[in-house]
Amino acid sequence: MLNTFSDMIPELVSIRGTHCIALLGGGGKTSLMKKLGSDLSDCGSRVLLTSLTKMQNDHRDDVQFVNSRSKARIPDMLDNINPLYIMKGKKDEVRLIGLTPQFLGEIYSLSDICIFECDGARNLPLKCHKDHDPEVPEFASHVIIVIGTDAINKPLTAGFVHRPELFLRKWRIDKDYILDIDFIAEVLTSPMGYLEQVPHGQRISYYINKSDLDIKSARQLAEKIHAISGCHTFAGSLKYGYCEGVA
Repeated sequence: MLNTFSDMIPELVSIRGTHCIALLGGGGKTSLMKKLGSDLSDCGSRVLLTSLTKMQNDHRDDVQFVNSRSKARIPDMLDNINPLYIMKGKKDEVRLIGLTPQFLGEIYSLSDICIFECDGARNLPLKCHKDHDPEVPEFASHVIIVIGTDAINKPLTAGFVHRPELFLRKWRIDKDYILDIDFIAEVLTSPMGYLEQVPHGQRISYYINKSDLDIKSARQLAEKIHAISGCHTFAGSLKYGYCEGVA
């Protein structure tokens, strides 16, 4: 069944108040943030986009820089720019500086929906978190965990994992290990994997991106994740603009 991307968060319709959506993982978080922001703003929501980590400076984006002195301007900015994409500032010409969790906690409720990237993955589909990586803040109402299909059935050494040395030590595998569907599903759903970054009680959805590369494997991974977690799980392609849920 084909879905819209906003179907990843079905509670947007049924639960009133500000929704704060954290994106975690790799393989398309920035593209998903922008797609959700565009779709939800088109439906009339005032949408805030940002990140807790450094991001690549895409000069096509209309990014506004906000700090504690200028945060009072955000409601007026949302009246004129929607979705509103904000960051703290520039680290250099290539990278933007993300917000602190504390600052985001002060401002997210100025919007109807806030969507933010919680971690970085160097544009790779799978990663291992370090202790210093930001955890999903307690104030986030939803978490979407993202993975790229291009990691499926690849050896660890193929270049699809961010921090591969840390990854193999944590999961006690060797460098020639094949990242099969069962293993990736465990990484994404295990308390010692991605869920280590997620506080209890937050609503979780999963999105397998780039399914156009291998539709069968992406669907099998989505079904496996759903069977383990019981969470809303989707496979699709941000490049080609589709999103398919599994029951």
